[in-house]
Amino acid sequence: MKKIIAFIIYLSISIPSFVSAQGFGQVPAPINIAPPADFGTSILNVINFILGLIGIIAFAFFIFGVFRYITAGGNEDQLAESKGTMTSALFGVLIMGVSATLINFVVGLVTGTIGGGSRF
Repeated sequence: MKKIIAFIIYLSISIPSFVSAQGFGQVPAPINIAPPADFGTSILNVINFILGLIGIIAFAFFIFGVFRYITAGGNEDQLAESKGTMTSALFGVLIMGVSATLINFVVGLVTGTIGGGSRF
């Protein structure tokens, strides 16, 4: 037991010195956040952010459905409800992905950046 405690104390003293020695004396470069090129790019960024949140919520619902499926304990009603939750979440992710693709495609057509161009 004393060896384990001594090893833990050794690690708690030595690991921080290894970590801090890797960047010792270096000043991090300043973060350079450039404003978006135009109003359309700003709106597209907001839409993509919202669609990403929707995707995260749909994934959370899928995990919730999986948890309910695992904990159903053979109850047929609960199994059916959890399958419905998982199916709805998958359709939500599918719809979100298609809508994100269409929105980015249409904006690319309007701004002329389709075909290898860059929006930024």
